[in-house]
Amino acid sequence: METVVLQVPKHIELPTQLVNSPKKFTFIDLFAGIGGFRIALEKLGGQCLGYSEIDKQAIKVYQQNFISYQNKDESELGDITKVTKLPSNIDVIVGGFPCQPWSVAGCLKGFDDQRGKLWFDVIRLVNKSQPKAFIFENVSGLASPKNKESLELILQNFSDIGYAAKWKILNAYDFGLPQNRDRVFIVGIRNDLEKSQEYRFPHPLHIHPKVLDILDELKNIEFIEKVKLDANTLFKGVIPPSRTRFQKDDELN
Repeated sequence: METVVLQVPKHIELPTQLVNSPKKFTFIDLFAGIGGFRIALEKLGGQCLGYSEIDKQAIKVYQQNFISYQNKDESELGDITKVTKLPSNIDVIVGGFPCQPWSVAGCLKGFDDQRGKLWFDVIRLVNKSQPKAFIFENVSGLASPKNKESLELILQNFSDIGYAAKWKILNAYDFGLPQNRDRVFIVGIRNDLEKSQEYRFPHPLHIHPKVLDILDELKNIEFIEKVKLDANTLFKGVIPPSRTRFQKDDELN
């Protein structure tokens, strides 16, 4: 496999209009990573009340990109297994769960993997805070035949605490990203809300940008580090090459 060259950019300022725009709803960002969910929700007018992440490097990037530029006091919730109280008046809870328990790279251990049991911590927090809705994401392996019972158990748990929960596999390529990536999305609406049972997942946008469209936006960014990485080194050969990854013969434009 060809060596991949990664370039790490300096901090990129986020649009200042996001800071000053009126807020339409509040949310909590679980398994926050470096803030993918947050970027989307803030663009829709969301205000983050708190975030949970345990990876120190991810926290550093997250705080640099969101907390520092907004200069505000926001709850860093820490380890989700130790969270007992969330901020009040939460409209939405979101999170991209650890994928290893449900993926090939994690040996598909499911709930036998401690990270797989984090679902129950989230269900506990949803039950305690009773947000209007939640959106959770994971690898498509969660919906595989092997994990069918686990997915059904998760949905049943959400139903038991008063939510109409639905799931669907969506591909990033169908929604404007130059990447062929399937993910399971679980969306729940609190039962007491009007039309909670009527939620429908979005239809594909039929907008298919090329990789060059993304790279062109980065041409003026100053880079401070260049690192050569090999996929076999990163994943230790556990994940085989597939057509879901960009390869040397693929077209940029």
